[in-house]
Amino acid sequence: MQSEEKFTDDEMYLLVDTVMKQNYAIELVSSQITDIENGLMDVGEEQYTRLLHLYHKLRDLGL
Repeated sequence: MQSEEKFTDDEMYLLVDTVMKQNYAIELVSSQITDIENGLMDVGEEQYTRLLHLYHKLRDLGL
């Protein structure tokens, strides 16, 4: 995919809805957190903290 291509709002909603319905959301977030903690990804502290918050929210909601 070329970098200038963008998803429409409808496509983004559909993607997120599908990920949530298939129960992949927590696995994706967990995997990204693990990659960050193992030094495989370099993100800022703010994004890491936001991912942790999102992970806990997904876990608490049973998603």
